[in-house]
Amino acid sequence: MAQVAHLLPGVTTVTAHARYYTLHAAVFAEARTRGLDQSDTRRLLRRAEVVVGAVSSAHGKVDPAVHEGMRSPHGADYISPRLAAGADIDSLSADGAYAQAEWGFWGPYVASEFGMGLLATEGNRTVDGPRADPDALRAGFEGLFALAARSNVTAEELVEASHLCMCRAGTSADGELLRQALIPELPKEMHDEDRRAQTLRMLLRLTDLAAETGAENLDQLLVFGMGRDDAKLRSVEVVPAWTGVVLRNFNVTAWRNLWMHLVQSIEGLMSVDAVGEAFADTLPAVSLRAFVESLPKGMDGTVPLPGEFSAQLQSLAPIEAELSRLVIGAHRSGGLDDRVQSYFQGRRSEQYQQLTPSWLQDRIREWADRPVRDFAIWLTHQLVTRAERIALMKASFDSKSGVFRIPTRVYVRDGYVFRDSEEAGGGVALRWGSALQIMGGIGLVTRGDARWIVTDEGRNL
Repeated sequence: MAQVAHLLPGVTTVTAHARYYTLHAAVFAEARTRGLDQSDTRRLLRRAEVVVGAVSSAHGKVDPAVHEGMRSPHGADYISPRLAAGADIDSLSADGAYAQAEWGFWGPYVASEFGMGLLATEGNRTVDGPRADPDALRAGFEGLFALAARSNVTAEELVEASHLCMCRAGTSADGELLRQALIPELPKEMHDEDRRAQTLRMLLRLTDLAAETGAENLDQLLVFGMGRDDAKLRSVEVVPAWTGVVLRNFNVTAWRNLWMHLVQSIEGLMSVDAVGEAFADTLPAVSLRAFVESLPKGMDGTVPLPGEFSAQLQSLAPIEAELSRLVIGAHRSGGLDDRVQSYFQGRRSEQYQQLTPSWLQDRIREWADRPVRDFAIWLTHQLVTRAERIALMKASFDSKSGVFRIPTRVYVRDGYVFRDSEEAGGGVALRWGSALQIMGGIGLVTRGDARWIVTDEGRNL
């Protein structure tokens, strides 16, 4: 699912706060102005993050409504309980305090900030980048570094400094700077900023459609609902690509959930055959062809249908439902529009790899006239072998302890398996949640009735 990062660069599952992007740019701009070395810059960054975290925590208690739907500031679990008498900046920013990492919470954002031009390198130093307008940063974070230089900031002063709160990026000068970095008016075509801007516009439109229809899942709305036929979305070039990614993620989710259920069925030391037979016992005594033909359709011509989410599958045993979802998804291979298909199938080099839609489609054809229960046993062996192979690829030798570590929950010994923990299941994060959090921070969406609502400014984009 590397396509997610390709289509939404600069946003990850851990970059949920809009204002941290510009905060870090402001820190490095200030460090360059002062001529600080790396050690002093690191200390300034930690102290600035603590001030913003403390102000945001204090403001969240004073005005919780404007923080609805926003995640807590980084380090809030450590900072917030220690603000009764104000913020002890020295103590809170000390190494190992609000953040274990030396550079605070810069790490998750650093690649994104460089990619968006908010940071750059000058020799061997990190400095503010070409998009980091110093006037906007100074105006947005006015007074931040004076507070960061103090040992203590009173509770009253934290409240008075609410312009530094995460929630204020929607109306601040640095927030406008970030909007221009995320969604530039004239992005470079076929460049990261173009794909990101298109994706964010797509999410804004989907959010608007969800509010109109009451839809809860933006991904299903895009590929099966109003989003599929929406004239505005049809004009966005990345929509076919995202359609393929979303459909593939339904498959990935089903594979991971199927594996989760297989692992849960392992009791003590079991043969792989026994695990497969337990899977097979949940399935009907029919051929694989009959099993496939009994399922809801996933396609109507080149148009995807929501077979995975039909009432028929909801009534099945969980592991049978996941196998059904995989079969429905596999039968889309080769039938989608070319652009959708390329993102659904993945890179050309991956098309013959195990567990891709085309791979499963080929196996279904090979096994069509044999019992679906035998197919389940064979598939169990394939998944166990694959899990062992991947675990061995990730294995490492600890030279200090002399131990060869294999990162796995399922251990294979001479045709037998046992587990030491559960598998989580679930799909790959599309980063849409983080993107909406960021857009909420800069005023393009807001929370209302427990859902995101597009603001007038967001709608204008």
